Amino acid sequence: MKKSLALTMISILALLAIVFCALYFSSNAKSGRAIEELNAAVGEKTEQVEALTSEIEEKAAETEKLTEEAAEHAAAIVELREGADAMNTEIEGLTADVEAKAGEIDSLKADVAAKGDEISGLKADVAAKDDEISGLKADVAARDDEISGLKADVASKSREIEELEANAEALSGTIEELNATVTDKTAEIERLTAEATESSEEIAALKTEAESRQEEITILTARVEEYENQAGQQDTVPADVEGKYDVTRFLRKALNENGVKYSYYVDNNGNDCISSSWTLNYLTAVVKIFIPDDNHIDFRVWNLIDFTDDNILNVMVRCNALNSEYRYAKFFLDNSDNSVSVYADLVLSEPSDAQVAGYSTFSSLIDILIEAEDILAPYAA
Repeated sequence: MKKSLALTMISILALLAIVFCALYFSSNAKSGRAIEELNAAVGEKTEQVEALTSEIEEKAAETEKLTEEAAEHAAAIVELREGADAMNTEIEGLTADVEAKAGEIDSLKADVAAKGDEISGLKADVAAKDDEISGLKADVAARDDEISGLKADVASKSREIEELEANAEALSGTIEELNATVTDKTAEIERLTAEATESSEEIAALKTEAESRQEEITILTARVEEYENQAGQQDTVPADVEGKYDVTRFLRKALNENGVKYSYYVDNNGNDCISSSWTLNYLTAVVKIFIPDDNHIDFRVWNLIDFTDDNILNVMVRCNALNSEYRYAKFFLDNSDNSVSVYADLVLSEPSDAQVAGYSTFSSLIDILIEAEDILAPYAA
């Protein structure tokens, strides 16, 4: 702004000088032509002075605008410097974090190396398991031969099953009569079990289940009759004192050590048989133990209870509940003679396992019978 004022003053002084010269030459009046030339020169200079003044003002405005922009740029530079300082601080913090992460990575590498050693050990275990699996496959192959023999036995039973299927058809009429009885027994069902309610949908489901069980009942009836025949036919050949199989000897040793009373015999099929009678709270259970070889023990309790036709649905519901609760013992309802039987089968890796596992299964079966007695006894005939 001061520079523009100075330029304006200089222009004014130059104009005055020109005017003074014009007056000086005019006073002498030596020549009118000279005066006219001076006046023209003065007019021209005046125009130049005005143009210079206008240009000076424009330059002053431009200078002021540039000054303001310079001030704004200076403020922006200060702000950018402050941001740069903050970034430097952040970079220093990130550098420290990177160094810490480097230490953590070294630790993780050590852990990875340790896990590599552990994996090597596991691979060795897998190799050992592969050998064990190979042995088991050989055992399975041996079992295939046994299964072939059993299939032949099943074929021989086909005719008997066909006859029993004819009897099963007659059961449909009995089930229809029982379905009618369900409606009259609704109040009793509600009192005795949570599963059987007056809901028509649940009763319908039980009817459907009863029908689907007919084929299973038929097959089981054949098995029961077969075992009953085996149990009723003792071998006339004197039985070995200790037992035909090692499993028998180990199991009898455990029974003797625990003071269990039992009888031992060999049936006509060559099975070692052990029979033990137990008096429960209300019922008497005869536990039959069949040992066909050194790897199997079959436990059977036939006719745990007998029941009348009007209780068949109640007994079926209770048997289903017991089968859901107990994993190894299975309760079967036999429509052929209105009785309940209990089965438990045990497979052994070694005959010596019978001393612990065999006796444990026997003892557990007795406990299950005692608990089941409270559920089934109310329906005993």
